[in-house]
Amino acid sequence: MFCRLLQVGTRAVITYDRRGLSRGALEDPGRGVTMAEYADDVHACSPRCWG
Repeated sequence: MFCRLLQVGTRAVITYDRRGLSRGALEDPGRGVTMAEYADDVHACSPRCWG
């Protein structure tokens, strides 16, 4: 998964590619993605961005 940390003024912003969009791949394209899986992706991305 692609994620990046941006500093915008005094705020930190995490950007990432959601599954099935842009560079984010789907494991099973016929099934779709649940909100829980999107939440897991954000959770997995956060520590990588903070270092």
